[in-house]
Amino acid sequence: MSINLLNKLFQNRNIKTPVCFFDETGILNNPIDRFFVLGMVKSLRPHKLNSFIKQTRDKNHFYDEIKWNKVNKRNIDIMKIIIDKFFSTYNTNFYCIVLPKNEMDFEEYFNNDFFKVYKSFAVLLLKKCIKKDEIVSVVADDYPAPEKDEFEAKVRSYVNDHNKALSIHSIIRIHSKGSNLIQIADLLMGAVNYEFKLKNSLIKHPSKAKTSLLDYLKNKLNIDDLSNGVNSVKFNIMIFTPKTKKNLQAMDPTVNA
Repeated sequence: MSINLLNKLFQNRNIKTPVCFFDETGILNNPIDRFFVLGMVKSLRPHKLNSFIKQTRDKNHFYDEIKWNKVNKRNIDIMKIIIDKFFSTYNTNFYCIVLPKNEMDFEEYFNNDFFKVYKSFAVLLLKKCIKKDEIVSVVADDYPAPEKDEFEAKVRSYVNDHNKALSIHSIIRIHSKGSNLIQIADLLMGAVNYEFKLKNSLIKHPSKAKTSLLDYLKNKLNIDDLSNGVNSVKFNIMIFTPKTKKNLQAMDPTVNA
């Protein structure tokens, strides 16, 4: 799209330009992982949150990744500070979609192409989370992909075509170690996934630090149970239950095509 056309768009519409920091938790083709969660932090002020995290890291000499699997009794207080800052950062929100894998026939709908599953749910989440007055950029974790997968171009095309508008300006994949905000997405998704696992008795010996941080997050949200889904301005959890092929094709027109 030309600069002149972009300028015209911005002159005619009150456009917002948030950045979506995209990540996932769980392994799609591993039957041991009952749930797969895809999520993102969407922010109009990512530099503000990133700057705070950098300061927090330096102040506490904390340079580990901010990830759910890193939560322990030594860093739980820092994780709480980071969650607090996420909630207090203006126009910074969390969205995720939970896929109960035992309810999905991957062979029937996706021919066991698990990267296609990942791509399709990325499309679904972005469709649901981008507003009409937004043009977003997406910074995604570098999820393992087949050679020449064209993930960036296809996801951008599907979402823009569905919305009949320029909803996604660009998509880039990077390693999550290079992005504090992708790591925050991981931390929040990890908490959601942990709740689902606890509710389904999938964790024999729950971590005290992780259950404490999960409770801290639920207190922030004033919610007792994340596994029922959440629909708020700041924090959203969608639970996907496939019902028909039509529903699946609505998120990706190439499903079982």
